[in-house]
Amino acid sequence: LLIDQTATTSRGDEIKIQATYEHFTQYTTTPSILEKAAELILEGKEDTVLLLAKSESEEGQPDFQIVNRTVIPPLSLVFPGSFHPPHTGHVQLVKSAMEASKCETAWFEISLTNADKPPLEVGDVVERLTQFLKLRDEMPKHWGILLTNAPLFKQKVELLYPLQASRKYNEEKAEVLPPIHFVIGTDTLVRILDPKYYNNSREEMLAALRSMPCSFVVGGRLEQKNVDPSKGPVYVSGQEDVDKLPDDLRPNFTLIDGFRVDISSSEIRRLQKSE
Repeated sequence: LLIDQTATTSRGDEIKIQATYEHFTQYTTTPSILEKAAELILEGKEDTVLLLAKSESEEGQPDFQIVNRTVIPPLSLVFPGSFHPPHTGHVQLVKSAMEASKCETAWFEISLTNADKPPLEVGDVVERLTQFLKLRDEMPKHWGILLTNAPLFKQKVELLYPLQASRKYNEEKAEVLPPIHFVIGTDTLVRILDPKYYNNSREEMLAALRSMPCSFVVGGRLEQKNVDPSKGPVYVSGQEDVDKLPDDLRPNFTLIDGFRVDISSSEIRRLQKSE
């Protein structure tokens, strides 16, 4: 068993959480197991696939394991992103967020479908996931990767929140289980608060935030799009966006004090193309 434990909910109820490794013995290489994981999502056979990386490579064995019956242990932190590619800034952000939120396990979540773009190709997924192995030594003690088909945050919550105990989601569960914790950068914060994704309605955006049993830990970053060339990239903390929210929603957003890593996946891709 990967997980075999009893957790206590905020009401004092005990819930049993178990998960086992899926035995995909025919997949003996890292690319083949990652291709299988991506296909499970893209072919609609699964809505979530959890991958755990081995602490070190073993000859003749894949570096990842697919977990059967995806569950999220208590005190988990979910980091959604495209990770194209993953880099040390992502790891530093998740570590800082774990400290700020007191979470114990980090999940890097990648939606293979996108609200604005076509779904990822299997080959692209394999390439991105393989890059995580280069960061293995920097990772927190407990970490894994979640593949999903949930591009929007409301979809992520509806999909992942019930996995803390069961697959059945209803409003009663929102009162029983603790909220799910997300870590995001300020670029993602802007999208979460953009009425564009809520039928162009600020009211619907606020209603959605109030209905979602989750909280957000936010790390500042450089804004590299729509930047004045004479001034260069500008550091954005997210404080201005959070301050615009109603009083009842602001506590759902924790800004990591002083966090800053001036590196981005888009800048890495730009540098790779110029080489």
